[in-house]
Amino acid sequence: MEKTFVALDNMDKDQVRQLLSDYPQIKKVKIGLELYLKYGNSIVNEIANDFNVEIFLDLKLHDIPSTVAKAISALKGLPINFLTIHASGGRKMLEAAFESAQENLPNCQLLAVTILTSHTTREIKDIWGREYKESLSALLNEITKAQITGLVCSAQDLSIISAQENETNLSFTKVTPGIRLKNDESDDQTRIMTPEDAIKAGSNFLVVGRSITKNPNSILEGHYP
Repeated sequence: MEKTFVALDNMDKDQVRQLLSDYPQIKKVKIGLELYLKYGNSIVNEIANDFNVEIFLDLKLHDIPSTVAKAISALKGLPINFLTIHASGGRKMLEAAFESAQENLPNCQLLAVTILTSHTTREIKDIWGREYKESLSALLNEITKAQITGLVCSAQDLSIISAQENETNLSFTKVTPGIRLKNDESDDQTRIMTPEDAIKAGSNFLVVGRSITKNPNSILEGHYP
């Protein structure tokens, strides 16, 4: 499971430790806002040190530029590989985040969250006042100008992102949530894709939560790369 981040959502610390103890196949984990707010920096250090896993800290920072920069500086020294910020915060915020991360988290790659996998096409138009493709393209332009090279996006967005990469001669690190096996429930996700199809479409890393945490034995079945 070198390309799959297991999302440790809807879990407490004891459940997380049990999961990682029982399934050493898990090499990468995502710590979201719920778990981080409950335990703070200590949960990041504990998981990284005790289980030797890569950490994706999914805080989705979104505020004025100086606040986001200071928030990133407060994470200095944490053993994290990825950190999320919202692309919709705008170019100045993205640039401030990039500068702060270079200074305070030099071994961490920022991931700009584009459009949430829970959003429908109607919601996308209601929020941004544009059709889905135009909204995504506008966000990608801001991300590119701010020198952010990582994205969190739906796997269904990868064809549009690939075209942007070709036009700008860039290569984004593409991390895709909303991953479900064919018989899984979609839960609160609307734009989903199977692990195999997401990798074929160009995803570099998958994020899988309840499909694994509710049925951890699925790890042993070889569905997740």
